[in-house]
This record gives sequence, structure tokens and C-alpha cells, in this order.
Amino acid sequence: MQIRCTYCRMTFSLSREDILYALNKISQEDLKFFNFSCPSCRRANRVNASRLQQALPNWRDLLTTEDEA
Repeated sequence: MQIRCTYCRMTFSLSREDILYALNKISQEDLKFFNFSCPSCRRANRVNASRLQQALPNWRDLLTTEDEA
């Protein structure tokens, strides 16, 4: 998943593990957004929970599969 920093406009990628971690944290704490830090300027960029779920729709299955391994 590609994210463009709101502040410095640099594009950076989120790995599958980053998205899984964020979705797990969002579901545990009932959040609407998750903050990802830009690797260039280190400022926080809010990403909507629904956008993360669109990027990885079967994240609950993947999370249980990784827990078993």
C-alpha cells in the first residue's frame, strides 16, 4: 500500500505486516485511524481504518494463520 506524506509529499510503502499490526491495534482499541510515521520527515500521517481494510480485506484470517505458525 502506498501512502503520500501530508507534509513533505514523499510517497512511502506500507508492508503487509505494518497493515496487519495497524488493523489489529485498531480492532483492539476501537480506533478510527492509525498513525504511520513518514520515513523522510518523521511526522505522523493518519490513515483511515476503512482504507487499511480495503488494502487487506481478509486480515483476520491472515492474523490467525500467522499466530498458528
